[in-house]
Amino acid sequence: MEAQPTKRKRRKNWSAAERWGNQDGIFSVGFLMVPMKYLSHYAELGLSNNEAMFVLQLMTFKWDANAPYPTYSTIAQRMGVSEKMARRYAKALEQKGLLRRRFQKRAANRFDLSRLFEAVARTRDSRRARASGPRAKGASVPLE
Repeated sequence: MEAQPTKRKRRKNWSAAERWGNQDGIFSVGFLMVPMKYLSHYAELGLSNNEAMFVLQLMTFKWDANAPYPTYSTIAQRMGVSEKMARRYAKALEQKGLLRRRFQKRAANRFDLSRLFEAVARTRDSRRARASGPRAKGASVPLE
């Protein structure tokens, strides 16, 4: 019995650098992995665009299971907003039940995002969201 030759599928080059235009230095200070499910459903969870960006900024300080603890001034500077606005984003996320701030004496707050992660995980996958990326603001996908 002869072995049939196996067909090799041509692999696409999934290079992050290519996706971002092969610009030198674009990844020089790192990158952030973001689940498509978060990008596809954040508006359905009640997050504004700025609150969603606040979460992404927090995630740049999250390296393990522990809660990140950047200062408000650092996040504000990165977002191009006042420190007061950064605090408002955190408060809004807390009021929505998606963030818990753990206050510390003489240190930056810790930001517990576990409730947000749980809410994102509960969102229903849809073929459209997987195929087309982020949904338009206001689109509705029921939670399971």
